[in-house]
Amino acid sequence: MRLKTTKDGMEGDYEPSYFIMRIDTTEDLNYNFDRHDQTFIHEYIHFIQDIFLPYCIRSNVNEVYRFVYVTDKAKQKPIERPFTEWSHEILCISRQDDNTWGSSKPVKEALGIVAYSREHYVIKEIDARVFKYTAVLRSGAEYHVGAKDMLEYIAHKIEAKHWATDQPDLPYRTMDFVFEELGLGDIPVMCKIALAEFCLHNDNPVHHLFQTIKTIRSEGFGFYGVGQCFYHFDLLEYILQRLLWGARGGFEETIHSKVERRLSTIRDYLGKKYPAEQFKDIGGWIGNVITYVSENLKGRFYFSELYEKDKKEFLAEIDALISTLGIPLIFNSKHEHISLLPDKYDKDSFIQFYASFMFNEFLKNTHRTCPMCDFCENSNPSIMTDDCIGNVMRRVAEDDQCPFGQFISNHEIRIVS
Repeated sequence: MRLKTTKDGMEGDYEPSYFIMRIDTTEDLNYNFDRHDQTFIHEYIHFIQDIFLPYCIRSNVNEVYRFVYVTDKAKQKPIERPFTEWSHEILCISRQDDNTWGSSKPVKEALGIVAYSREHYVIKEIDARVFKYTAVLRSGAEYHVGAKDMLEYIAHKIEAKHWATDQPDLPYRTMDFVFEELGLGDIPVMCKIALAEFCLHNDNPVHHLFQTIKTIRSEGFGFYGVGQCFYHFDLLEYILQRLLWGARGGFEETIHSKVERRLSTIRDYLGKKYPAEQFKDIGGWIGNVITYVSENLKGRFYFSELYEKDKKEFLAEIDALISTLGIPLIFNSKHEHISLLPDKYDKDSFIQFYASFMFNEFLKNTHRTCPMCDFCENSNPSIMTDDCIGNVMRRVAEDDQCPFGQFISNHEIRIVS
């Protein structure tokens, strides 16, 4: 998820599931970092989405599941790259993610949406339907609308209230076009954000939006005039907090119960990837994040509330989040990094998040260069040898204390040289 600010042209992006932010500047972040900077705050909102909204938590769970699958394979025998031995279940998860995430290409000027096409398929093993929505733009082009559009819409609306922006229409304003096409273009922004974040509690966010609007319009709640909730946040909040939807397994869920269930799942999965005996600080931070979300955000329309704050209140809220949760890693364009974690954590151990991300990329190719070379060149060049460039597997076998070697060693991963 990338952003370019209109003020200084600076870009940033947040890497979902790995808790990593990048700011496209060559300046030393230790001395030139502003936690009230427009780019940083936009990406920090994505971080909060990543740890709170069930659609995002599910993506985190899936990433850990893929990783554990690979490490289990590596314990049976050394794995070969590029790694392609994915199970049917993982291929199914990837297909589901592809159909619900949305387009990867921005559109500068969309002009509007004139129609949709909808397709779906059934995951037979669990009898679940997965929907894909494709919008037909006024230009005649097609655009895949998905969860990414909702996440960027929320972050952009909050950002644009306090700073000037110059972003492409899609994905940053996609939902404005969706609401317009649905006859809800005139409802308050706070209500639009609430509908988007409500639907991001579901695994099919865009489909859930269409179904939710249909349910409210049909007055399915048993009293006349419920459709007016679209124009009144307090009433909309009351309705959405009590709206039930069916879950796989034959039970019903609310936004409260869905977050609770997903937090329990991600706690278990991240515990497998970062066992407490090896990753004390990582485990402690993850536990504190999950506890904070459960005790402070669950059941709320938090991003709608953020939007309503004036700038002073908004920045104070961001500062409070940073003080309590922080964010593990922020990189500049020179691969230098800082951490905004609370002082009680050993920040160096969180490099394992970056190593995990680079390992995922490493599995996709057959390159013999260590994927963390740029990082080491800018953080600790004295540990580098010729094998870092020419034979990474021999390098990590010789010294498991280099960052990538430490990661390989910690997880007992065997790879064919």
